Amino acid sequence: MKQREAAARSRHVLVSALGVTQILAWGSSYYLPAVLAAPIAADTG
Repeated sequence: MKQREAAARSRHVLVSALGVTQILAWGSSYYLPAVLAAPIAADTG
C-alpha cells in the first residue's frame, strides 16, 4: 500500500512540474517577441 501511495505522490509531483514548465515555456515564447520587438526594430531600422 505504501508503495502505491509513493508512486501516486511521485506522479503528482511529476505532472505538476511538467505543467508549470509548460506554462512558463508557452508564456516566454508568447511574450518574448513583444519584449524584443523594440530593440529589433531599432537595430534593423
